[in-house]
Amino acid sequence: MKKNTSIVGKARAVSKESELQQTSAQEPILTFTQRYQAFFDSTTDAVGVFSLEGEILDANPQLLKLSGYPYSTLVSKHLDELFDEKKISTIRERFKLLERGRTRKAPIECDLVSASDKRCPLEISLSLLKNQYGHPKTILAMMRDVRQRKEVEGRLLERAEELQKVFDMVPTILLVVDERKRVRRINRSGLEAFGKKTMEVVGEKVGDVMECAHRLSSVKGCGFGSPCSDCAIYRNIETCLRAGETIQNVEASIVRMEGKQADPSFYKISVSPLEEKKKQRAVVSLDDITEQKKSELELLNLTNSITRANMELKKTLEDLARSQSQLLESQKLEQIGLLASGLAHNLKTPLGGIKGYAQLLKMDHEEFEELDMIISEVDVLESIINNLTLKSRKDHQKKEEILNLNTVLTIELEFLAANMFFKHQVTKEIDLDEHLPPVYGLYAHFSQAVTNIIQNALDAMYDSEDKRLHVHTRHDEKYVYIEISDTGSGIPEEIREKVFEVFFTTKPTSLERKGSEPFGTGLGLASANYFIRQYGGKIDIQSEVGEGTIVTIRVPHTEPKKDGAMQRILLVDDSNTLLDILVQVCEEMDLEVYAAMDGEKALELYQKRNPDLIVTDLCMPGLTGPEMMSRIREWNPKQRVVYISGYADNPDFREWLEREARTPTLSTVLKKPFSLDNFRAVVRQMSVD
Repeated sequence: MKKNTSIVGKARAVSKESELQQTSAQEPILTFTQRYQAFFDSTTDAVGVFSLEGEILDANPQLLKLSGYPYSTLVSKHLDELFDEKKISTIRERFKLLERGRTRKAPIECDLVSASDKRCPLEISLSLLKNQYGHPKTILAMMRDVRQRKEVEGRLLERAEELQKVFDMVPTILLVVDERKRVRRINRSGLEAFGKKTMEVVGEKVGDVMECAHRLSSVKGCGFGSPCSDCAIYRNIETCLRAGETIQNVEASIVRMEGKQADPSFYKISVSPLEEKKKQRAVVSLDDITEQKKSELELLNLTNSITRANMELKKTLEDLARSQSQLLESQKLEQIGLLASGLAHNLKTPLGGIKGYAQLLKMDHEEFEELDMIISEVDVLESIINNLTLKSRKDHQKKEEILNLNTVLTIELEFLAANMFFKHQVTKEIDLDEHLPPVYGLYAHFSQAVTNIIQNALDAMYDSEDKRLHVHTRHDEKYVYIEISDTGSGIPEEIREKVFEVFFTTKPTSLERKGSEPFGTGLGLASANYFIRQYGGKIDIQSEVGEGTIVTIRVPHTEPKKDGAMQRILLVDDSNTLLDILVQVCEEMDLEVYAAMDGEKALELYQKRNPDLIVTDLCMPGLTGPEMMSRIREWNPKQRVVYISGYADNPDFREWLEREARTPTLSTVLKKPFSLDNFRAVVRQMSVD
């Protein structure tokens, strides 16, 4: 093959020289061959003509220069001898495609191997040349020297690597985001902060990368819904991308979701515009200041403790003013009660007259059926007035009492009859346990809880074809249960745990709703859950989308405390101010209180008094809370305890608290700072569970 190629090459060389001699003897009119030859010889790109089998048939001066071969030697070679062996198969495959009439516009990057064995990077573009009959004849190869470009690319690559190293060495989290708020690049600090790999970040939205909990509140994800419109991170990125403004040192916070625990994180954000490949980008700098904020919060808590101590010093003087105010308030309530009683009396008197005269007329005119209707409607009005009076009096009552939840439900359901949707469109199924034990508490708390849950059930059935409300009560040895079920739209599983959060709602606001569409504030279930938990109760939800929802209220049926039957509670904290406050709260709850400022003293009191419940700080001088409880657990494994601390997330206590959490009826955690209402609710709950 090489021998034949060499002979053909020599023949072409002789033919070319003969043609040049003949051309010089002709007239100075450029023939097509001369024009072709002039272009062939003068172009700055290397040009070669190959047979379909890959033999080199012709080469221009630039190709001769790059290859280092003389013309007679080069045309005797095959492409296998001229190009990098790694690319030979690609070039051959392209030859075959051209021969079959298929073209590829993309050039082939390949190294040319010169006579001195040096390599020159080229971009090779191939074209098929046909004869006068339209049959494939030869392959024209245009070869562009890309050494300079490769050198520039190499320098740019080195520069990019240097910039990337600087990018990764910055301790602050750096993100490059595009116009869709998707991350295009992230530095090493960002990957370490979010615990992710590059492939898990690039192409994802900022909220998904940071695992912002609020992104789950919208089916469209990050960037949609009211939480995102209030998010300082999202809002400042949006401003930078739209207006091209640079934003610096803006404090922002998000709630990061890690498993089932939601932790607030605080950042200082700066955003700068970046034009990249004629596309608008933004460089986002996030400086994590969560620990700084926690320190500030601890300082604030300390300040609040001092403030509370000062307030306690003023308590004696304030009690006098409060007593006077309460006296005036009780007088006002008494006037309201008198007004309600007078209103009821004034209404009942004419109604009694109407009913009496109707009954007299009925005695003389038994054939008038309309009189029966008048008497019946008067009875309805009297029932409504009685229920309104009873509900008004009960809702304003501030003293706990023995309650029958069947009575509460009956009054609230009758009061709801004023709701036309409830009265005319909903099928009611009421199944009340006749032997329901009583519970102890405020009527207003239970009435508000069941009303909120029933109203939610009605709202859920707004668009349902089958509208059925089932209210059922039952009891066991310890608890009273109220089950309220509906045939509404149901609650998706992904938001079921959020329904008790304050201000969380899937309904439109009063301004967003259309027509008579139900609207929400996000307070109904949150307040119901708050009221029920005060009595050691719990609300459970079972729901299927498109099928309906069952809400179960569970409340312990307990009799009111008898005189002298107090529970013993042991308070342990190194803060004298906090101990003083909690002692007063427990005494108001009729508890027998003992207090200690360290673990050793607490152990002595425990052995002497045997308390029913322990409330202890975690971090104390000497024995810590877990160390103290470890000894007590040896004496009494079933001892109930409430841990209170601002260091509940401290790694030193995490293992102990995780072990304690395995028996939730025996232990719970109350994070500082906490409200006194929360403290009362937790103590009450631990007393009955």
